Amino acid sequence: PPAAREVAPPREEPRTSAPVTDPAIRTARVGAQMWSYSLQDGQAVLCSPGSKKNCVEPIVKSDLEIPSALDGHRVAIVGENAFAHGANKISSVKLPPTLREIRDGAFRATRLRKVALPPSVERVGREVFPETVREANIARAAIASDTFRPGSLEALTVAADSPAHRLAGGVLYDRDGKKLLLALKDLSAVKLADGVEEVCEGAFQQCKRLKRVVFPSSLKTLGERVFASGTVREVVFEGDAPACTGRPFQDARKDLTIRVNVGSTGWQRADSTRLPQRWPADHGKDARLIFYQ
Repeated sequence: PPAAREVAPPREEPRTSAPVTDPAIRTARVGAQMWSYSLQDGQAVLCSPGSKKNCVEPIVKSDLEIPSALDGHRVAIVGENAFAHGANKISSVKLPPTLREIRDGAFRATRLRKVALPPSVERVGREVFPETVREANIARAAIASDTFRPGSLEALTVAADSPAHRLAGGVLYDRDGKKLLLALKDLSAVKLADGVEEVCEGAFQQCKRLKRVVFPSSLKTLGERVFASGTVREVVFEGDAPACTGRPFQDARKDLTIRVNVGSTGWQRADSTRLPQRWPADHGKDARLIFYQ
């Protein structure tokens, strides 16, 4: 008899990781509340009446509780600007344990003073929470440097097993400590640990009591308006001149003193008032540059 032939299994088409989005706007009632949402990968994305047609405006008073499901669909995402329009009455919000993501500007027009993210949240966008927030628990979520609009943030909690961030001395870093995202309001002086390479835009902007900052020799980049609080009197660079992604000293004090290590490079030594040539020509022109041993 002829030898049996091995039949190859049917070839599987490669799966795409792109989300499957259904843009149709749906409405659902939970108790007395009406909600508008679209679908992504079969899960609910809350939408904003200000940015989507056919959305209903949630009728909320001071306390907002977001449901975990709408018409049997898990509520996984709070969409962009979802509560940014007409939401200035909201002073507290309870988020569901099904939530994975909160997109840009979602709660920026509210009056929240406290934020607690469930451990399920993985990502939070830009300018999500207002400057009124004083206390926040971000659990395991990855946030942006401007997730919290500069204002009153006094207390921050991060889960010990967070894959995104760690908190040390009132300063929030990424997990490996190379990027500094933000500092809490009440810092008066800070010496950053060696290993920090980047300071994000507006990192010290809300620190109205901050007088002195010491940057380690590992620093490579300073972001926009890092010292816009206007209170810092002295900045110390232990290493070479960092690059700028904008104007870190915009709105800083006019009598700011910048101290740099005499053994470092990239600074202009001929004139003690001049800063690195690669910085904007008029940037920090009023600062006093001092070299130290």
